[in-house]
Amino acid sequence: MLKIEKGNTIYPFSKGILARSMLPSGLSIETIYEITEEVESFFQSEEKPIPALEIHEEVIRILEKRGLKNEKKRYQVSHDIAQLEKPLVIIIGGAAGVGKSTIAAALRRRLGIERVIGTDEIREIMRYVLPKDLIPALHESSFDAGEVMSGPDIEENVLIGFSRQAKLVNRGVHAYIKRTEKEGLKAIFNGVHLVPGYLNVELESPVLMFHYLLTVEEKERHIKRFHHRASGSYRKADRYAQRIEQIRSIQEYLIQEARKTGIKIVNNINIDQTVNAIVDNLIQNLDERNRHE
Repeated sequence: MLKIEKGNTIYPFSKGILARSMLPSGLSIETIYEITEEVESFFQSEEKPIPALEIHEEVIRILEKRGLKNEKKRYQVSHDIAQLEKPLVIIIGGAAGVGKSTIAAALRRRLGIERVIGTDEIREIMRYVLPKDLIPALHESSFDAGEVMSGPDIEENVLIGFSRQAKLVNRGVHAYIKRTEKEGLKAIFNGVHLVPGYLNVELESPVLMFHYLLTVEEKERHIKRFHHRASGSYRKADRYAQRIEQIRSIQEYLIQEARKTGIKIVNNINIDQTVNAIVDNLIQNLDERNRHE
């Protein structure tokens, strides 16, 4: 039986484990299992345990032989991320209905990230601590927060309400990121509240942090997303569709802020394309950081 050596541990070779390690490459399942068979065949005559690094290098060799340059880079970056000793934070922002949670979950599977944290979860905790009569904007949806601010001095304003809610929630996000730093973890944060430029985190140790903004450029496609999402949850599509102008105004604001801060904007039309775009950008940024270190 083929055995693998990693550190001081020896365990049986598993095609399933090797296949999962190749998922970040974006290869089809069929191609992934062809490569696992090829790797197993290459080492099958070995009697001594094979260092795990040699398995990794053989996958790289096969990808190069097949001319799969982009897939090879994605496979390498996932391996590098798994080996990172630094904490890693990936931030996925965007207005309601652009697919933030879906993309965050897909990135988690692709990159083997330990945690995915939504800002709605953080807001929910803060709502229990801070009552509605104290901070009413915190207790409304991002696109409704402006309604509770109507009064003699502040006119109803979607962006003012959203901005104030986002700044409050970012205090909670800040605490979670500090916890991630302290524990040396890798995490993905996603949510409408992750406005480019709002999250000013002073970190004591080198944390790799990457911020992305998802958008849906076409209004009709955006509305259809709410109906598709409603089929698998308790969130009613009509409520969001009726507020599409407010949601789209928040998206425009997020785009403006992303352009000011140089954060990458990704039009989320297709899950695989979006995930590949983010992973490719991670590769580029990690390569640049490695060259400067």
